[in-house]
Amino acid sequence: MIRIFVILLVLWAQTLEAKIPERYSSSKYCVGCHVQQGKDWKSTWHSRSNRSSNILYAKVLDYMASMSYKSAEDLEVNCAQCHSPKMGVKKVDASYAISKALGIETQETKAVHQAIHNETAQDGISCIICHNIANIKQTHHLNTRGFEAVTFGPSNVMSGPFKESHRTTYHKMVQKSYFRDDVNTLCKVCHDGYKEKGVYFYATGLEYDSVKSDQKCVDCHMSKHEKSIIAPIVQGKVKAVERETRAHLFKGARNSDILKSALKLQTSKHNDTLLLDLENITPHKLPTGFTGREIVIEVSYYQNSKRLKTLIKRINTLYVDKHGAETLAYIATKMASDTRLNPYEKRTYKLKIPTGATQAKVAIWYRLVKKSLVPLLHIKDPIFVKKYPIIDTDIAL
Repeated sequence: MIRIFVILLVLWAQTLEAKIPERYSSSKYCVGCHVQQGKDWKSTWHSRSNRSSNILYAKVLDYMASMSYKSAEDLEVNCAQCHSPKMGVKKVDASYAISKALGIETQETKAVHQAIHNETAQDGISCIICHNIANIKQTHHLNTRGFEAVTFGPSNVMSGPFKESHRTTYHKMVQKSYFRDDVNTLCKVCHDGYKEKGVYFYATGLEYDSVKSDQKCVDCHMSKHEKSIIAPIVQGKVKAVERETRAHLFKGARNSDILKSALKLQTSKHNDTLLLDLENITPHKLPTGFTGREIVIEVSYYQNSKRLKTLIKRINTLYVDKHGAETLAYIATKMASDTRLNPYEKRTYKLKIPTGATQAKVAIWYRLVKKSLVPLLHIKDPIFVKKYPIIDTDIAL
């Protein structure tokens, strides 16, 4: 009887487009010509935007599933709005949850499984995700992000900073302003901000807009313009030429030293007080993005070689549920605190110097997952719990 009930409930998953042709379905077909760009991209979170290749993402989905009546796969389809904008399935209904809970395979459960595990979805935010965007909708609606904010073009037409070239034979090429002058518009398709039940998160774009900066995301997270050959293959007598390009590193803590150019520190002493003047020199909050990140200021006082005391200051956010317990932003009822540095903010920390201290060591470091969330998510991978150094300095007192 239950089986019949489930079958009657089944509704086909909503799809956005037809199957992507094989030759454009994966980045492995792009790197034959764009070797360096593919190598750069492989080091980024963009290449690991799915549950199978990103342990943190998997842990977050599992945690959210345990705190709701949804399966991790249901949540993954929802998050695919930005994590996998070309995923064939865009929405699942209540019948899917019932089928999963009862262990019954239906047309919908099979469609969802295939969509999550197909080659394009498993490839993350790959070449075709950004370079196949034909149009960006200027909706300025917080929850209109990812695939809802763009129109994709035919699979064989790639958008980019350059005009069509007679050398481009594998695919067609069209020049778009959001790869040249208006590049932040492209980044903000997914990184602008999100709001759920009155709680804001992933609001890097909103933070950026609050200071009306003219900095470009790509200047820091990709590279300045540099002369290089975008596709170094030779076709007959037609040789490739150098053009202005950018590295495709999408720099973060793991694959670059970008953190060391994000903060400035000046120290001074006034009577028995140590003054730490910390400046955020980026046009967004620090830390930004995933709401579990944190920056830690650790100050240790010494009398010669003997450590007297260590003080810790944490720069992060705290999201809580309806019971006041810490949780993830996605299912929180409110943000209880936000000690992050605002865009371009200069902040002074005043710390009392212990009697007899002759030296202070100041270490500022970054974590991809803050300490209090580690047991909540049951995450142990060193990538997420290790310290990424930003500043390390000694101060004579």
